[in-house]
Parts: sequence; C-alpha cells; structure tokens
Amino acid sequence: MTESNTSKEPATESPRIYSAWFGFAQRELHPGRTIRIRIRWGRVATAFLALCLIAWMGKSWGLYLFFKKARNFEDVSFMDMVVFPMNRGNVRVQQGDYQIEQAKNALEREDYNRAFRILREGVARSPENVEGRMLLIQLYSGWRPDLAIDLLEDGIDKGIRDADFLRLTSAMLLREKEDQRLLDLSKTLMEEDLPKEINQVVLASRMQSAMQMGKFDIAKELFLETDLENTMDGLLLGTHMYNKTGRPGDAIEVLLSGLKIVPRENATPLYNQLIRIYKDNGMFSEAREFALKLMINNPMKWQPRIQLIDVLSASNMRERRDKEINSVLREYREEEPAMIALAQLSADYGNTEAAARLYEVALENGYNLSLFSLTLAEAFVQAGQNEEAINLCNQLINEDPAWMQNVQGSFNAIRSLAYFGFEDSELGDLYLKSFIESRQTNANQLYQAAKRFRAFEMEEQALRVLQESYNRDSKNEAVLATMIEVEMSLGAFFTLDQHIQDLFNLRRPDYKLIESIHKRLQSDRFLYTRNRDQLLEGLAGMIAEQELMQGWDIWKKNPL
Repeated sequence: MTESNTSKEPATESPRIYSAWFGFAQRELHPGRTIRIRIRWGRVATAFLALCLIAWMGKSWGLYLFFKKARNFEDVSFMDMVVFPMNRGNVRVQQGDYQIEQAKNALEREDYNRAFRILREGVARSPENVEGRMLLIQLYSGWRPDLAIDLLEDGIDKGIRDADFLRLTSAMLLREKEDQRLLDLSKTLMEEDLPKEINQVVLASRMQSAMQMGKFDIAKELFLETDLENTMDGLLLGTHMYNKTGRPGDAIEVLLSGLKIVPRENATPLYNQLIRIYKDNGMFSEAREFALKLMINNPMKWQPRIQLIDVLSASNMRERRDKEINSVLREYREEEPAMIALAQLSADYGNTEAAARLYEVALENGYNLSLFSLTLAEAFVQAGQNEEAINLCNQLINEDPAWMQNVQGSFNAIRSLAYFGFEDSELGDLYLKSFIESRQTNANQLYQAAKRFRAFEMEEQALRVLQESYNRDSKNEAVLATMIEVEMSLGAFFTLDQHIQDLFNLRRPDYKLIESIHKRLQSDRFLYTRNRDQLLEGLAGMIAEQELMQGWDIWKKNPL
C-alpha cells in the first residue's frame, strides 16, 4: 500500500481565477503564489467599439446642436451630422442654400442688413446657387457695382445655362458701361453650345455693346451670320441702330411692317419704339396716332396713357392733354407709380395746374411728398413762375418735414434756378454751390439739372454743374459731350482738347452732337486749340462710323 502510494505523481492544483481591471482582464493565482494576468481582448474590443459609438453619437449630437443653435441652421439633419465630416462639402452647401432662403425671407421683411450678411455667407458656402448669387449681385449693384461685376464674372461658368443670370450679367455690364468686357464675354460664350434662348440673350447683349461703342461692323456681322433679325430683340435693336445712324425713315418702315406680323399682345415694345422715333423727329400727328392705338390695345394699363399725354404735351395740344390728365387722375389716383409718372411729366412741361393737383392727391393718399413737392417746384420754374417756386421752397424749408433731409440737394437746384430767373444772382449762386457740393445727388441728377440751366440759357452755371457731374462719372458720354459743347459756346479753351480726346474712349453720344462739335472745331475761333488737327481727324472718324450702315439693309422685305 505504501509502495503503490509512492509510485503515483502528485495531483495538479487548478489556479484560482479572479476578475481584474473592471472585468477586462483575469488574474490567475497559481500554486507557488505565481500570478498571471490574462487580458480579455474580446471584451476590450467590444467596450472600445461601444465607447467610440457613444463618442461619435455625442459628437453628432453636439454638431447638430451647434449648427442648429449657434449657426441658425434650422434644416440641419441629425443623420448628416452622424456621417460628418465625410460629407462636409454637402453640409456646407446645404447650409448655404438654407441661408439663401433665409435671406430671401429677410428681404421680404425689408431687413436688408441681415439679408446682405447671411446672403453673402450663403453664396460663399453654396457658390452653385445661381439664384442666391443673383440676389447678392443686386444688393451689391447699388453700392459696389465693381464687386457685383466680379461676382457675375466669377459665376459665369455656374450660370451659363441660366437665361436670367445672363440677362442680369449683360444688364449690369451695360449699366456700368463695361462694353468691351461684355464684347469679350459674349465672344467667349458664342463658342459654347448653348440653348436657343440663352444664345439669344448673348447675341442681343453683344449687339447692344457693339452699337454703344460705334462698332457697327460687329453689329453687321451678327445680323449676317445669325438669325438675330428674325427675333424681337433683333427688330428692336436693328431699328434703333437705323435711327442712331441717321435713318429714322427706314426704322419707321421696318417697325410698321413688324406691327403687321407681331401678335398684338407682344407688340407693345414696337409701339413704344415707333412712338419715340416719331416724337424725336417732330412727327407728332403720327406719334399721337400710334399712342392712341397702344392705349386702345392696353385699356387697363396706365403707362400708354402717360405716353399719350407726353406726346400731346410735346405737340402743344393742351385741351386734349388736360382731358387725358383728368382721366388718369380719375381712374388711377390710387396707384402711386402712375401719379409719380404724371407728376414728373407735368414738371417737364411746366404744367403747374396738373402738378398742384397731383400734390393734393399725394397729400390725400399719403404718397411720397418729397417727390411731388419737387415736381411742383420744378413745374413752377419751367413755367417761368419763379416767385411761386421760391415761396413754395421757402414754405417747405420752414415746415422742415422729415423727408427734406434726403432731397435737400435737389431743392437747392430748383431754388438756384428760381433765384437766377428772379434776377437774384447772389442767392442763385449760393444755392447752386450748395447743390454742386451736396453728396445726396448723383451724376445723372446733376446732368438733368444742367439741362435745365441750359434751357434757360444759363451756360456758365450749366458748365459748373456738368464739370461736377463728369468728376463723379467720367464714363458718361452724354455729360462729356454736352460739357464740350458748353465749353465751346463759352470759349473755355483750357481743357477742351483733353475733353475731346477723352470722348474718343467712351460710348458714342448722339452723332448729331458729334457733328456739331466737329463743325465748331473747324471754325477760326478754335484755330489755336492744342492738337486741333488730330482732334478733327478723330471726330471725323467717329462720324464716319455711321457710313457702314448707309446703303445696307438688315431686312430686305418685311422683318420677322
């Protein structure tokens, strides 16, 4: 028994096992007090993945709250935050689109500061959003047109197939007189395979910029190589080019033919152009005839009636004019735009009775009194009733209405005209100085005031106003050409040569005005003008630009 017991091996003792490290490991206690640690990798991996998931969801929830509350991105999706930042670009675009929608709502509430701020951020985040880019451009256009144009050009590749975007681009470049940039852009776009509607916009914009610069060879090429002459844009631009180059008869003939073909509901632009050409060329009976036809075709609109009143006023048919004014006042007195248009027309023709009635209408309906007050004062001056104009202005100044601060400059121009007409040159000069120095006026308002001064043969005063207008807008060809004409009338030789030289680099003003400047410069009075021969040669070259349009007809028979 002892022998058998001694022959057996001692039994192996199992290690004692304890949980360690919060269950992520095992501590084994072996005989002899040996301790071994075993990591439970399955549990570690599972816990690690669980922690990562919790952290990721926490991150997603935090980002969701951040975008929703801190960034005011109400449309943010939690699922988008779950996969963020892999979809960073998509979220950025979504946020930009949302901001653009919020900016549109702010514009509807007339909260322009907020709209501008979030719209700028929205377009930066979503540059492909053409609608947002167009809204931002429109906001920039009245403040920083240079930035607006940069935005347009940067977005051409994104809006190349959007007709509205291209229309805005061409309108903006034309308004800022960036004709060469528009020519270059349109040339590039013509090489693209564009839809018909968009291609039509490109052709029309190229045609306009070429005409403005006197590059009738480009205009002719467009008519010869495209179907522009078979479109409404082509008809309007082509007849305008006829009239601009001394062919009003041909323009009238083409427009009359067009009216026989174009449906009546689409013919308003043709009527407007035809009436304008008739009126500008002193053909008042024909202008009245077609103004009446336009009014009959559009019985519910006030614009044709205003146009008829304009023609009747220009042709001095006062009794008929007054009947139409009474009709407009009776039917459209609740429409402020109609009353504003009629008030401006009354001021242009010195119709003090109509201007006074419109002022009363404005008082009754709570319209913009600053505008109606200005037009009434203008009407007094235009009619030669300077004392009445002075009294009205003084009365308004004494009342000191809230709106006076915004139109002080324009009132000073009217007061200056009135005092000069009243033979009080001291006060006239004082108010003229205030008008010229005012920052509330723009170059066009100054130009219009200069035309008023010229109408009353106040050439020296007109020159001062024109010089300030040109300083503010050196691209305005009408201002520069008129200023040259006034300088020649007054014998102001000191800057005449430089101003004529500058005229060569601008759009072409009325060719009749260029011909007048050329004819005057040929006289002995300007014999010693610097660079006279070169100036005469340059003016002759401008006049010769019209020759390309002589003897060449865009339409052989009927247009369209």
